[in-house]
Amino acid sequence: MKKPTIISVILVIAIIAFILQYGLFTSQPVSEPHYNDYWSLNQPRLISEENLLTNNAINVLFVGDTSFGENYHGRNFFENRQYDFFLEKLAPVLKQSDFVIANLETPITNLLISPLDGKKKYIHWGDINQTPKTLKKHNIHYVSLANNHTMDYGGGGLQQTIDALNKHQIQWFGAGLNVSQAAQPIYKRFVIGQNTFQLIVSAGFEHRIHYQTKYNYYATGNTSGVNRWKRQEVINQLRKIRRSNTEAFIVAYPHWGKNYSFKTKRQTKLAHTLIDAGADLVIGHGAHIFQEIEKYRGHWILYNLGNFVFNSPGRYQKMEVAPFSLIAKLNASHQKTGLTLTLILYPIFSDNRLSNYQPRPVTEKEINKVQDIIFQKSPPYLKQQMRVGKDQTGFFLTLDVWPSSANTQNSR
Repeated sequence: MKKPTIISVILVIAIIAFILQYGLFTSQPVSEPHYNDYWSLNQPRLISEENLLTNNAINVLFVGDTSFGENYHGRNFFENRQYDFFLEKLAPVLKQSDFVIANLETPITNLLISPLDGKKKYIHWGDINQTPKTLKKHNIHYVSLANNHTMDYGGGGLQQTIDALNKHQIQWFGAGLNVSQAAQPIYKRFVIGQNTFQLIVSAGFEHRIHYQTKYNYYATGNTSGVNRWKRQEVINQLRKIRRSNTEAFIVAYPHWGKNYSFKTKRQTKLAHTLIDAGADLVIGHGAHIFQEIEKYRGHWILYNLGNFVFNSPGRYQKMEVAPFSLIAKLNASHQKTGLTLTLILYPIFSDNRLSNYQPRPVTEKEINKVQDIIFQKSPPYLKQQMRVGKDQTGFFLTLDVWPSSANTQNSR
């Protein structure tokens, strides 16, 4: 057998260097869904290939639990109220935003039988035409499916949901037809003044054992489901996103917590894990009320937004809790000192029994009540770092995100 010559060794090294340089074997960043098993599923592209150019600012709106509640009401309910009716008093803040991200807490399906009939107490479904049509009409172009109702009609219901959203060009994340697809975040890139702002939003549903063992809710391998956020999965997903996008601003958008209650110890642990793994901001949902606000290692955690338009009758009076939720607007603006990020929180009144299923901005008396609850439940430093104001939408509370006000914790 001939020994390799110096020339042949050099050629081999050159070929390997060429492959490495031009990326023939390189993998794509986690935030850019170019995986073969992902694109083969005909998911609409989640990444904008072009920068969105704006003069001075962009506003990204995060809203909480969203469902028109078809499963809670008979036909007469919707004959007397058109779908636009439910959004009427919140429409201005939706229209004024550049991007709106909602937690869509229902499958969009016309299936008549659920595999969870007799097993799960509340089984949601949304009208296959009116739900996506109304969302799109009101500027809701992005929805998270990582919650405890997306899989109420199984894989068939999820497929119909995906098809309905695709048809109306509403981009979805937080669930999928396999585990890779379910874990994909959304990624947007903007030019604001002289600054480039990269935004990534990642969604997951906290691990609940009965949702795994009884309901088969979580995506696994090539099985459809929602993105599960157990501690190690959070670490793996967020670290991978952060490694591939070192300059991005990452928002974690978890579905978690106990209904009509303030935060649990599990939420606190998972929120801190999200920040430790790479998230810059945590905005949660799922409890149907707003929860505490906290700063951890220099990063804000909004434990729960509560409801947006969520047409169940509600149990605020029965549970003896204040019927308030939050809408969170992340404002990114160009200032003389560079890019500035501000969180603007609009409290809304969420008791459908009293509002006739029209959630609305809070009154002056109610904003004082909201502040009292937030300051009572949240750490003392919040009172010094939160400001109150009013604009054409209504009363709001603001927090500096970047540059941050004096931190009570060490930064990451």
